[in-house]
Amino acid sequence: QTHLYHVEGCCGTGTIEGCCGTGTTMSLKRKLANDEVITELKNMRKRIPASQIVRDASQSEAESQQAHSSSVSSPPLRGAFLPRPSLLSSEAFQHVDNGYRGFVNLGLLLMILNNFRLVIANLYKYGLLFKPSGVIFEWYRWPATLICLSFNVFIVGTVLVEKRVSQGRLSEKAALLWQRAILLTLLVVPNACVSYFQPALGWAISSVLLNTVILMKLISYMDVNQVARQNRKKPSHSHPATASDTSPVVYPNNVTLKDMYRFLLFPTLCYKLNYPRSPEIRWGFLCRRCIEMVFLTVLVIIMVVQYIIPIVEKTPAAIQNRDVLFLLERVLKLAGPNLYVWLIGFYVFFHLYLNVIAELTGFADRQFYLDWWNSPSLGYYWRTWNLPVHQWLVQHVYIPARRRGYSKSTCYLLVFFVSAVFHELILAVPFRSVKFAAFFAMMGQIPLINLTDRYLKDHKTLGNVVFWISIVLGQPACVIMYYYYGATA
Repeated sequence: QTHLYHVEGCCGTGTIEGCCGTGTTMSLKRKLANDEVITELKNMRKRIPASQIVRDASQSEAESQQAHSSSVSSPPLRGAFLPRPSLLSSEAFQHVDNGYRGFVNLGLLLMILNNFRLVIANLYKYGLLFKPSGVIFEWYRWPATLICLSFNVFIVGTVLVEKRVSQGRLSEKAALLWQRAILLTLLVVPNACVSYFQPALGWAISSVLLNTVILMKLISYMDVNQVARQNRKKPSHSHPATASDTSPVVYPNNVTLKDMYRFLLFPTLCYKLNYPRSPEIRWGFLCRRCIEMVFLTVLVIIMVVQYIIPIVEKTPAAIQNRDVLFLLERVLKLAGPNLYVWLIGFYVFFHLYLNVIAELTGFADRQFYLDWWNSPSLGYYWRTWNLPVHQWLVQHVYIPARRRGYSKSTCYLLVFFVSAVFHELILAVPFRSVKFAAFFAMMGQIPLINLTDRYLKDHKTLGNVVFWISIVLGQPACVIMYYYYGATA
């Protein structure tokens, strides 16, 4: 202020410029100024609370940091230049609010439009090929139903043998012979009937699949009861019953037709005397799953009839003429529909159908699969995509072989051998052609698994890409090959 620099009585002038003792006057001016500033600050401190001062300082510091951190994502004032990267750079991704969601939406939109174009092109070229009446009312499809009903003979025979041996009316050696005879007959007779009567392909595959499932269930039933007989005088090793169970079942009280058919209905291949049970049926959940299952099953049938069959029908001539480019075009064209059918089929069976059966039967363990779609290697995929089969192979193939003293690598090879036999059986019988393609394809997974586990162990993203390539391109090639074998058989 100007009055701080005005010193009265200095040489009669009243101003600093007219003061004779300049040094004394300037020193006095600074002292007066400092005293008045200090006094004013003390008065202000008395008027404003200390907490308000600290809060204002903290708020000012926070606003400064926020302004600095938002210099990349928020547009600055016009004409201001700040050090910030371009939004498509990797270092700027974390500062973008929605990432690249717009590009993801664009990709999904293009995929939907492209598939819709393919639907229109297919209808324009082939018309509507799906005929619901032909699926039910054609007489030659019903032999497969009679074959499936014949499975009850083997089921009842298994229970009767187990009942007699549990009562001591049949020796262990004789029971073993009867059980092996039942399993061998179940393996041969129904598959021979499918091959002889030649039902439609879909019904034939369903019959062979059901036959394989019952065969695996009966093997588990016989093995577990045999162990229960051996441990009859020992403490029970079965899983404890849950709160919803009335009491745990012990051997031989489980050897009844009711227990057998309940096990056949349960969504598992491994027999146990006691299972975790659900307290009640969730009817809302059950209705939603049933509606989804019916709709998606019809969708799968339509896609097979409308898209897959017309593509593979043109491949036998190309295989005979060794037209490699045309075959490659067929594989790529079949890759999309085949992948959709496979993914929807997986969802229908492993999520919808098995959950519906589990809900109706009160089976509480619903973990039928793991996150196989994130597989970093082929080995992880085979261990996680079909847990019921994986658990059966571990319980009835791997563990018994290890107990007999075989090495881990030998047991590993044996597991894939059994799986390869079942794959060949499921495909060879309906197509009426034994070429061992599925068998060698399964056995060929062993070196591929070793390669991916060794070289892609630390590269999970690349391993997942390799896995999806094998699924997207490998499955169409197998479909074309087996259709060719079936057409030329």
